[in-house]
Amino acid sequence: MSSSHLSILLLLVMVCEGVSQTSSKHSSPPRFTDEDIRQVLHDTVGVPPEFGADIRLTIVELGFVGPRMRRALLNEAYSLAGGAQERVALKRVDGGGPITGALNDVFQKGFDELSLRARVSEDLVTVDADRAQDLFRRIKLTSDEGSACEQEMVYDPSIYYSAMARLLASISASERRVRFLEDQIPQLVSTAQVASFVRVVIGSNLSLANQKVIAQRIAAQLSQITSNRRVFSSYYADVIPALTRLATLLPKTEQTSFLIQLRDWILASINDGVCQLQGGRIKHRDGTIQRFNPSRPSDIFNNELTALGRVDLAIDPSDVSASPLLPPAANDHYSSEYLSMFRSYHLLATDYGSANTEGRWQSELQKYTDAIDQWNEPLDRSQYSAYYIEKADILQQVLSIQQNATIVRTGMTQSEFSAIRRATSSRRTGDRDESPLHFLLELIDGATARDIYPDHHLLWFQPVLELLRSSYSEGEVDASCIASSNPVLRAYGALSRLLHSKGSNYI
Repeated sequence: MSSSHLSILLLLVMVCEGVSQTSSKHSSPPRFTDEDIRQVLHDTVGVPPEFGADIRLTIVELGFVGPRMRRALLNEAYSLAGGAQERVALKRVDGGGPITGALNDVFQKGFDELSLRARVSEDLVTVDADRAQDLFRRIKLTSDEGSACEQEMVYDPSIYYSAMARLLASISASERRVRFLEDQIPQLVSTAQVASFVRVVIGSNLSLANQKVIAQRIAAQLSQITSNRRVFSSYYADVIPALTRLATLLPKTEQTSFLIQLRDWILASINDGVCQLQGGRIKHRDGTIQRFNPSRPSDIFNNELTALGRVDLAIDPSDVSASPLLPPAANDHYSSEYLSMFRSYHLLATDYGSANTEGRWQSELQKYTDAIDQWNEPLDRSQYSAYYIEKADILQQVLSIQQNATIVRTGMTQSEFSAIRRATSSRRTGDRDESPLHFLLELIDGATARDIYPDHHLLWFQPVLELLRSSYSEGEVDASCIASSNPVLRAYGALSRLLHSKGSNYI
């Protein structure tokens, strides 16, 4: 059934059921109506599936609709999720730059097929727990794609396992909880899954006997986990302690067998090759800097064994046949233009509370905004994505500093600032809107963005996500998005206006 047909059915459900209403005797923002909900759903027709699914999930999660409508919206969201551009969520390996940082931010919200369907299943628990469990069981996890150490991002199924914990808690009978977990073990095919799954097991309140059964099944499954240098290197620091903690649930005789299987798996992964990870540093009070490097997997395992009193199973350096550490992840870097813009922003950000706010500071802010407007896309199209994210980030920061400076200078509240912004929405020269918000929306819907959008929905969406989360002049942002020719901006503008009417923000 098409998205448009499903939306029509949802509207019929709404008419029959009605939308739960919120009323107050006190002064408050306008509350949502049935028509508001209908308009938001209507605006999602034709948007990419991941955004249509997220909007439906958001409406449900904030309690805008009753049980029947919740069920209908969640079923549609589950169906739409199958068409998401991204199959699974990713997270950045190390510090990263503009592109990896932006993608990391959006993936944490859960716009990929796996995370969206997990979110649906979790939200459905309070309406129909059996249906929620059935939908969750249908979700197929994936093995890792790409194992090069230079890879900047890795598989991140954390939203899936967060939903699993919620679903498990909804099952009252212990034998059904065990069966639910056992059904998941064959899907344990990536190192990225292991620590999260073990945490669900340990937090499940199962009897020791049942935890023992699950631990044994997990140990047997370790040999089925896909060998992947990049993923193992990114997760071993969490996985090894999690699995050794699971071993403590077993009797001594079976604990030994488990630890031997774990040792064999760790050693095989080490000998397949470990990617170098970025170190860190700690600045002490006396100003000295202490640098440190990540612990090796064999060291972590051996430390865990020492705590268990099982040093006889320790991995010896002579057991390791692999070459020295393989290369680290390649990081995208910020451009010189961005770094220059950021330095200027930092100077403005540290000075807006001074006595010069109305004079020199305001003049410098306007010069800075004009310079951002003149920052054009690079000639090399391969650099478009970084330019888009960097310029959007700078404009977001200008919006924030403009708001903060006004509030500090005048002593007004956030709501008073928003009211003034709605009344005097921008400074104009002739017919040209020169507000930072206009420049940002112009960028989001401009030629560079349209070049990025077809193949990279989530990268394009990151500045939109940041704008929706910001506290900057809520009504002005909503109205500007709704007036856009871009269907995704219109849909999220309508959703954001609905959230604000309920005193909420998109998060």
